[in-house]
Amino acid sequence: MKTIRLTMAQALVRYLVNQHTMIDGKKEPLFPGVFAIFGHR
Repeated sequence: MKTIRLTMAQALVRYLVNQHTMIDGKKEPLFPGVFAIFGHR
């Protein structure tokens, strides 16, 4: 198993994109995409 180093924002986006739900018997992404500028001031 290979270690992947991510920032907290990158890890959060990967986690959210990997969440799925069942709608009418079809597996659908819970968050189809994420757009943000994390850490931007």
